[in-house]
Amino acid sequence: MGKVPGLCLLMRCPHARPEFLAVSGELAALPCNISTPLADDAASLILWYREDLPNPIYTLDIRKVALKKARHFPSSEMEGRAYFDISVHPPLLKIFPIRKSDQGDYKCRVDLRRVRTFIHYIRLKIIVPPKVVITDEHGQTMQDVIGPYDEGSSVSLFCEASDGEPLPSLTWWKGNTLIDDTYNITPQEVVRNELVLTDLQRSDLLVEITCQSSNTNLTKPRIGLVMLDLNLRPLEVKVMPRRRPVSVGWIAQLTCEARGARPQAELTWWREGKEVEGTTETVLEDGNLTMSTYAFTPKAEDNGKSVMCKASHATLEMEPISDTITLNVHYAPQLRLALGTSNQHSSIKEGNDVYFECNIKSNPAVTEVTWYADDEQLATNISRGIHVNNQSLILQKVGRENRGMYRCRATNSEGEGESDVVKLDIQCRPCEIYFYIISRCRLEYEDLSKIFKISSDVKKLLYLFAWVLCHLQSSVLELQYCFSIALAIAELCPGSPPLETCQAPSANHDGSLVVLQ
Repeated sequence: MGKVPGLCLLMRCPHARPEFLAVSGELAALPCNISTPLADDAASLILWYREDLPNPIYTLDIRKVALKKARHFPSSEMEGRAYFDISVHPPLLKIFPIRKSDQGDYKCRVDLRRVRTFIHYIRLKIIVPPKVVITDEHGQTMQDVIGPYDEGSSVSLFCEASDGEPLPSLTWWKGNTLIDDTYNITPQEVVRNELVLTDLQRSDLLVEITCQSSNTNLTKPRIGLVMLDLNLRPLEVKVMPRRRPVSVGWIAQLTCEARGARPQAELTWWREGKEVEGTTETVLEDGNLTMSTYAFTPKAEDNGKSVMCKASHATLEMEPISDTITLNVHYAPQLRLALGTSNQHSSIKEGNDVYFECNIKSNPAVTEVTWYADDEQLATNISRGIHVNNQSLILQKVGRENRGMYRCRATNSEGEGESDVVKLDIQCRPCEIYFYIISRCRLEYEDLSKIFKISSDVKKLLYLFAWVLCHLQSSVLELQYCFSIALAIAELCPGSPPLETCQAPSANHDGSLVVLQ
């Protein structure tokens, strides 16, 4: 028979003991070879002992039965934990779960039917995995997701391994990367490793930070695991839509999106430097995207004004980041009609040229401009002295026929706009024309009274009579004729300046002007 390690004949064993390792809480398997040196011999009784106990811890009785029908008798201490498996070679005493107290020297005694008994000696060593705890600098236990910590800050973590036998090594890992393998052992035989993470960045968010403790290669290392939750500043903010026009009178909606903040960004809306209210905010499930909606009804005066969305953080100090758009507000034309700068309402006379300007505010640009005098649409007519040039209207050498109410109208894609109405008054010939006619008239008074309706305005009569007396030096009869003609002309030109404003030299011929009140 060849020499088998740990096998001794009864009373002749030098006590050579192969060592088997088992991890506390796991399965221990102790072999016992029951093969016999003689082909016609076989085991009849197998007894397992732990040498610090007087009685067998496990008995396999094969007497008077076949091996497959052997009877199993675990001791009370091994009841429910031990089984001698004879279906494998060599047979194994399996103990699960193995305990620290199971450590010791074991022997397997095999009684044969014909030859002497032999014994296998085994030493079982139990490895106790350590308990791993991660704490912060205050001794508070940390596990799973911890924090949140501010972006750019530092954090100190402490890993301690205790109750391990033998004492373990202790290492820190970030994902699959070893980041710290330095540790020390306290007088209380606690293994300790401190990890300091500085300048926490976005890439550190929810990364697994593990402390691995190992004192055997029979099992995976015991680990403590934490994941860092971080407060992160928003990375970007954007207002949409950016170029789409909005229309006056219709509700417009702008959306602001901020990405990268954790927890969600705080969004505010600003118009022309003033914060606006009445917005709604939505946070997507992953917390990475924050959206805010601003709804408003634009006015024409909002065109070209700026709208800004600012993104900030509730706890992190930061200069808000922002995005600004310029409103493109579409509205129907707004018109204002004005006389040209060279014209004044009170001094437009027959024969003058008149300029009208149609001042237009419009977005988008107008596609058509039309002009109206009273209800007549005007078009360029050179023979009548009318020149229409888009936003300008020129009337040349105006006369009484050009009097009326003038307005302009413009159209764009948003609708139509119309100006206010400007009344065009035209003065008849100047006062000098009246006096010229008076100085030349020779008609009989009776004839004039048949043609003209003589005014009863005493003020006008006195003024004209005084002027004629001073300057024409005509007979009383002639003065009556001229007086009648002047009065009739004044009534035919109601748009002319009041006759009171026609000034004439005084009777003293000193150059001063006489104005009758």
